[in-house]
Amino acid sequence: MANSHSKIFQTPLEGNKFDPAPEDMIMQTTTIKDEKDRQNWLKNYKPAVYEKMKAYPEKIANGESIAIIQFQYDYLCNMDCEHCCIDKFYVPRAWEEASGRRKFTMDDVRRLSKEADEMGLANFVITGGEPLLLREYDELVEAIDPSKFYLVTDSNGWFLDYKRAVHLKKIGVDKVQLSLDGITAEAHDTFRRKPGAYDRAMRAIDACKEAGLHLILSTVIWKDRIYIESIQTSGSNSWTLPRRRKSAHMLCTRSL
Repeated sequence: MANSHSKIFQTPLEGNKFDPAPEDMIMQTTTIKDEKDRQNWLKNYKPAVYEKMKAYPEKIANGESIAIIQFQYDYLCNMDCEHCCIDKFYVPRAWEEASGRRKFTMDDVRRLSKEADEMGLANFVITGGEPLLLREYDELVEAIDPSKFYLVTDSNGWFLDYKRAVHLKKIGVDKVQLSLDGITAEAHDTFRRKPGAYDRAMRAIDACKEAGLHLILSTVIWKDRIYIESIQTSGSNSWTLPRRRKSAHMLCTRSL
């Protein structure tokens, strides 16, 4: 989420030959008007978060952190994706308790939220694993306190239907970052090692849009999986989905 000083977004990053500079654009698929609309939404819906983000330019100038908190509360997941190493960290709860390793409690989460808020941080991402598997997910969101943060949840979409999307918005989640690792079912399901994953992801996209949840799609890009010539030659890190999903933007969040 950008701060309220849109001027800094009206020109491309210096030295980036792939970044065009049309006067009415901030990013490839985002206009200045889009960004102003988002900021007005945030100002009205979460004024405390808006004020923290508005202070970001000053914090940066002072050398202060504006870090996004990526909170891996639990590593539990229902998929076994090719790129993922999370199984090296996840063990059954009984093993974890026997090992003496300390797990975050809800009081710990409340303390983390309080300290992050006091630092002026405004962005909080619940990641995993697959967060929507958590039985205590609602309690976790409450402990973070959505009024203090622009709250994002990662998801592979398997458990995200319209009813769940409506519920996420109701409890204070602002955006879903949904994993999509192929524009065909075969490519996505193979990479995710989960038949049906693509169809569930497509359902989740529609559910988020219908429920009014903000949505961003993330994909893992590595050399052996890039088949689009324009991406191979340009170094671009973004592209759009097929026509019926064209309003959903795909962002490369990690390169291998």
